[in-house]
Amino acid sequence: LGMMKHVGDYFFQRFGPVTVKSGDVCAGAGEAAQRHDFGVFDSNDRLDISNSRTIFLWGKNVAVSSVHLIPLLKEAQRRGARVVLIDPVHQQTARWCDLFVQPRAGTDAAVAVGIARWLFGHGGIDPRANQYCEPLEAYRELAFSETLDGWAEITDVAPEAIEALAEAYADGPSAILIGWGLQRRRYGATTVRAIDALAAVAGNLGIAGGGASFYFARSAAFDLSFRSTMNAPRKIPEPLLGPGILEADDPPIRMVWVSAANPVAMLPDSNSVAQALASRELTVVVDSFLTDTARCADIVLPTTTMLEEDDLVGAYGHHWLAELRPVVPPAAGVKTDYEIIQLLAKRVGLADEFSAPPAVWKDRMLRRVTDQGIDREAFHAGAVRNPFASEVLFADR
Repeated sequence: LGMMKHVGDYFFQRFGPVTVKSGDVCAGAGEAAQRHDFGVFDSNDRLDISNSRTIFLWGKNVAVSSVHLIPLLKEAQRRGARVVLIDPVHQQTARWCDLFVQPRAGTDAAVAVGIARWLFGHGGIDPRANQYCEPLEAYRELAFSETLDGWAEITDVAPEAIEALAEAYADGPSAILIGWGLQRRRYGATTVRAIDALAAVAGNLGIAGGGASFYFARSAAFDLSFRSTMNAPRKIPEPLLGPGILEADDPPIRMVWVSAANPVAMLPDSNSVAQALASRELTVVVDSFLTDTARCADIVLPTTTMLEEDDLVGAYGHHWLAELRPVVPPAAGVKTDYEIIQLLAKRVGLADEFSAPPAVWKDRMLRRVTDQGIDREAFHAGAVRNPFASEVLFADR
């Protein structure tokens, strides 16, 4: 996730034309949903849950995937806030939540609309919702297309459980922290949109302690304009990478370069991905480990880990930025991704464009925040908050 990885993308843009992957199997469906609903893809500041009366963890196992949240959630409980978990799996986080509801997997959208059904009937809808939600009346009709019992039946939970969730959510301000697992299922984007709509009609957007937080604008603070002209002539959707490589014929894909990824393990249909990589004339994998993908390669180039790199990292589960500085030297013969690109650049007539040391690229990527007093020196004291990130997203509705 280091920002210097974008320099490698830029190298192939300059070397091109090349085929690239498009889309994202990780957070992509949720990102698309929130961009469609809100126009942007970001969240309230993570510390804002100190203002929440109720906090929903929706498909989010913080005990495993967001350990930095646990002290904040427990502090919120100490001051009287309620923490609610919705998850089809009985996971570690459930042990210390005040309410745990376990719907059938893939029915989270019905849970969300069922809660809204109760809110409509009990004065839980923001009186001003029609000013910023559209089409509100059609959404109300959807909510009333089933009884509360009907929505509960879809989700395999008791009607009392939906009612308990609704009563908790109505006791706001209420924040929803959305996990990534639910949007990786069928209709994943629809599920996130249903949760977004619930937060909106209940008046929990644009207020302290509210929000429908799925992810953070990880690289928004950085100037990546050197990549702005990237327009590959051909793109293969990431979930269809294996078939896409195998079926490409105008022209066929003869060589594949993989870095910062393990697609054989990460992507659907592992067999076709492995077949696609193993059947090319040349497959190169840049990695620190002999992964499933690396085993399909003709050439494996060993690269550094984050403990050995000089880089910048964006926000991941929060709004803070940081600098990576090597704390141990790499093993003999191991190079950073950028050093590998520099050596390639010399062989294809692009040496001048990629001769600068990492510090120059980092200064270039920090141009947007330099006027805010953030430069490489600023990181010497520790992480720095993204100055463009709102404490409360959509504060003016």
